[in-house]
Amino acid sequence: MAGLVLLGLIILSLVGLNGDKDKDKYDVPNYNYIRFDMAYEKEIAFDSELLKSNLKSNHMFSDYAVKDQYSMIYQITDEDAESEIKEYLGIESELPKIDYTERYLLLSVGRPIDNMQSGAEEKIEAGYKVFDIKYSDVEYKKDSLFVYSMSMTKIASGDILERYWWSNNLSSCNFYEPEDDKRELISEGDYHKLYKKSTGEYEVALYSATDKKLNRRLYSEDVIKVNEYLVSMIKIQFSDLNVYYDASRVVFSEDYVFNTEYLIYDIISYVRMKDGEIQLILRNAYNSDKYAKIIKLKFFYDAENLDTLVKSIEVVDNTHVMVEYYNEAKELVREKVEVYGLR
Repeated sequence: MAGLVLLGLIILSLVGLNGDKDKDKYDVPNYNYIRFDMAYEKEIAFDSELLKSNLKSNHMFSDYAVKDQYSMIYQITDEDAESEIKEYLGIESELPKIDYTERYLLLSVGRPIDNMQSGAEEKIEAGYKVFDIKYSDVEYKKDSLFVYSMSMTKIASGDILERYWWSNNLSSCNFYEPEDDKRELISEGDYHKLYKKSTGEYEVALYSATDKKLNRRLYSEDVIKVNEYLVSMIKIQFSDLNVYYDASRVVFSEDYVFNTEYLIYDIISYVRMKDGEIQLILRNAYNSDKYAKIIKLKFFYDAENLDTLVKSIEVVDNTHVMVEYYNEAKELVREKVEVYGLR
């Protein structure tokens, strides 16, 4: 008898568990909801036309059109951010009251969030993490915000995320080129197009060598200069930065905060001051482990004008370069310097 009672209890417990599963199978939190301790709070209204007007005031996007179904997330991390975002989005109703020292808010425009996929996780400006946002398959609501509370994990959102999507030409970007493109084409090469925007800023579009696909956009309020030396050595210069782009591998060098010159192969040169000593550096633009050489000559000491000290550097052969520079006596001299195999 005891065995039958025990068996009955087991059967009842299993039925109960299966009943719970059937009841909750459409409402099971996914991994990232648990990971970020996300909780849905409520749906509120906002001014979508004001938002689009504010977006277009950003000079980076000024010559682009905004998609009809604008989708974006906005994270609120403190009271100041809450005030700014409410004004930016035209929110008039109250947001949920939370303690920003313990939790953050996350607003989703137009659609509720189904998942934040960490497979595409990447860190950008100020260490913010980028995630692919998967939205619920429901009808888009133009003037609705879906509000969540979440753990104190800073993620890329708003202008920072939009800039990342736009710069990397991702389909999730909310902007596209209209037919009445107002940008002026300044220069064009095999792997780039350089534009001057209607507001005076500059934009360069960079393409891959294999399929000529737009790979990256760069933007600057200062003049941008582009030189295509090789398919693997495309120099982009703006503000005080130099960066090199390899269109065959679709990779970029680090940002150089001083003037660099292309030498040969993937090797560049620049002059630097280190430990009170002026040095001429030869290095692989993308990886100094592949090639790096410090040349120490008797340069004229002029820490304020390092770029003027070397007038030219020429490759003699794979183991020698000819350097024309100003020496300690401020005389222009030429000197043949031995280097190890240039590659």
